[in-house]
Amino acid sequence: MAGKVKTELDHRDNFKAIKGQIADRKLLSSYVPIVDDAGEIEGVFELYNDVTPLISKISRTQLQITLIVGLTLGLLYLILLILVSRANKLIKAQQIALQKSQQQSQKKAKALQQTIAKLRQTQSQLVQQEKMAALGQLVAGVAHEINTPLGAIQASAGNTDKAVRESIRQLPLLNKYLNESEQNCFFQLVDNAIDNDSLLTSAEKRPLKRKLNKQLQELEIAKSRQIADTLIDLKVYSSVSSFLPLLTHSEVSSILKVAYDLTRLVTNNCNIQMAVDRASKIVYALKNYVRQDLTGEPQLALVTDGIETVLQIYHNQIKRDIELVRQYQTIPEIWCYPDELMQVWTNLIHNAIQAMEEVGTLTITAEQIGDRIKVSIADTGSGIPPEIQDRIFDAFYTTKPAGEGSGLGLHIIQEIIEKHNGSIEFTSQPQNTIFSIWLPINSDPSKTNN
Repeated sequence: MAGKVKTELDHRDNFKAIKGQIADRKLLSSYVPIVDDAGEIEGVFELYNDVTPLISKISRTQLQITLIVGLTLGLLYLILLILVSRANKLIKAQQIALQKSQQQSQKKAKALQQTIAKLRQTQSQLVQQEKMAALGQLVAGVAHEINTPLGAIQASAGNTDKAVRESIRQLPLLNKYLNESEQNCFFQLVDNAIDNDSLLTSAEKRPLKRKLNKQLQELEIAKSRQIADTLIDLKVYSSVSSFLPLLTHSEVSSILKVAYDLTRLVTNNCNIQMAVDRASKIVYALKNYVRQDLTGEPQLALVTDGIETVLQIYHNQIKRDIELVRQYQTIPEIWCYPDELMQVWTNLIHNAIQAMEEVGTLTITAEQIGDRIKVSIADTGSGIPPEIQDRIFDAFYTTKPAGEGSGLGLHIIQEIIEKHNGSIEFTSQPQNTIFSIWLPINSDPSKTNN
């Protein structure tokens, strides 16, 4: 009615076609208007196309496609399920392997820690053995160092006993022979001898004795030579005028003997005190030297204290024909392992003494350069031959005769310095070998080595 063509797909239960009555069909119906010359619609031309077979084919095709897609998706799902299952198995296997690997790693780490602990213990034992070996070589010298103050104590004690006995016998004579003025002069002589701490050699005393003897002879004092000797022992070195009341006394020999015995008491006491101090220093140095820190923790210490301890141990060898030069600047304390550093100083000083054959100059320098401390130990020995300089830090390498060196000394030193996050270097030529050790100031070796 609108003058347009209309086409639609519909379904008819019954349809009368050329061949007769057809049931249940799918029809494509088209309606075309018939228009006259005037443009009026005269009728409708109807065209029916039976598309049932085509629709059936399309339905079958859709069903096939659906089935194929379903089967494909099912197959993909099955494949994915298999892949996921295998992936899960692989993941579980990897997790198990990872757990085993972690357990093995933990066991290895634990074993490594135990090995490191054993190595540190072994190193500590080696350091201690080296210290004991060095100490064994020094036993004779240390014994001599101890015997010297002990001998001084023994001699001073004997002299003190003798002087006390004689003084006790002779002191009553002072009141008998001396008046008050002469007694004051006597005690002035004693005080002069006690307060005068000068020590003269025999060569220095001889001209002074001659001078005093000449003064006494001019004063016509009998036994001038003997009295001059006693006055020198009482540390009267110049004019004797202050003591004329005693020197002109008829009992001058006895009076001077009492004065000498009294001053010997003080002198012997001073000698004993110095000997005790010397022995105490040696014992203290030995105690520090053999001490082994069992805590394994770093301590705040001054490196020069350890150097001085070692120098005390080697004092008997150094004092003979070696000139010791200390060049210490003001340096701060550092966190370190003092007993291990002491092994460093022991080895280097011992090597320097051996290189010089106990004759030469040993120079020890300690200074702060930036954030590090530099310790240098220099000697005037024969030096290290160039052909072996690259090997001196190798373990068990030594140029010493069999039985005199293990070849571990410098190797252990290098390990100790590295443990302190420091470094060691050296230069060597005849008459000038210098080992320089650099140690950081603001570094805790226990934290940086863990």
